[in-house]
Amino acid sequence: AIISMDATSTITLANQAAEQIFGYEPRELHGQHVTVLMPGYIAQQHDGYVSRYTGGGSPKVIGIGREVTAMRKDGSTFPVHLSVGEWSSEGERYFVGIIQDLTKQEEFENELRRARTAQAALGRAADKIAHDLNNLLAPMLGLTRMSIGALPPDHKIRSGLEQVVKATERCKGLAEQILSLSQQQPTGQHLAVLCEVIEEASNMIRSMAPASVAVNTELQARGYRVLADPDEMYRVVLNLGANALRAIGTAPGRINILLEEETLDAPRVVGGIELPAKRYLKLSVADNGTGIEKDALPRIFDPHFTSTANGSGTGLGLAIVRGIVMSHRGAIAVQSVPGEGTTFVIYLPIHDRQDA
Repeated sequence: AIISMDATSTITLANQAAEQIFGYEPRELHGQHVTVLMPGYIAQQHDGYVSRYTGGGSPKVIGIGREVTAMRKDGSTFPVHLSVGEWSSEGERYFVGIIQDLTKQEEFENELRRARTAQAALGRAADKIAHDLNNLLAPMLGLTRMSIGALPPDHKIRSGLEQVVKATERCKGLAEQILSLSQQQPTGQHLAVLCEVIEEASNMIRSMAPASVAVNTELQARGYRVLADPDEMYRVVLNLGANALRAIGTAPGRINILLEEETLDAPRVVGGIELPAKRYLKLSVADNGTGIEKDALPRIFDPHFTSTANGSGTGLGLAIVRGIVMSHRGAIAVQSVPGEGTTFVIYLPIHDRQDA
């Protein structure tokens, strides 16, 4: 935005950008005193400063950029970066101000501070979570393995207990995963066939689901490999499936898990992340549960925010899911209609195809 004024601080020119950020109609600023763009405490000092400067005083802001507070037509204030220059025409002195609205930058900085605060809180909780999880899981794992060892190879519950062992071993890695996310430690990513991980997680979700809930898995994109940590992606799918089961509750319902390939011909913003144009695996986890209220959707991935009706959730699950997806150079988005259900969609860049 550019605003020009004469030695009496009367606005002689305001470009369209200035009119827009200050909320004025075209040419409405022309002829007004420049203090209409300043909050009262700054406006009171302005005339005295200009008088001293035009009377021979030394400049304090000419040619120097600084951050100041400006005021819109409606009286609201906002931060701007202001650079002031001076020029003359036919013996008259004029001043020109170049103004940059810093509102979005300030909002971003505030969001960054909140994110760092949340990350610090997660880091402080990580040690306790890891300790508690290991204490709970160690006897479960040991006793289950002892039970398997006491059963004949063809016993009907042996396969079920083996699933418990597999799930418990993955859960033991959850504590380390929380630590790695909160401390930004590198994870064990390598080329992996994603459909195999999804199939295994789907089977676990199916075993957790009551008889009234159908878990349908459709893996259209088989054989494609992504650079990923299979344990992390397993937890992503399992977490989304567990959320879906909670949303459905005791009512009859369904969970649909779909993996397909999609090519983006142009960059696309997914969940606030701009994905470059390339080939992706698109994973969808959809349920017909209670859905998420519209005002809760923007906060659904925030740490410690929970949409559960009784507040029983920790709010960490989806924050961790989003962190994992982003660490895999992907993006996650959510769509939901209260009373109809929720769909989470994840995009992960394809590396190659195993059978290619």
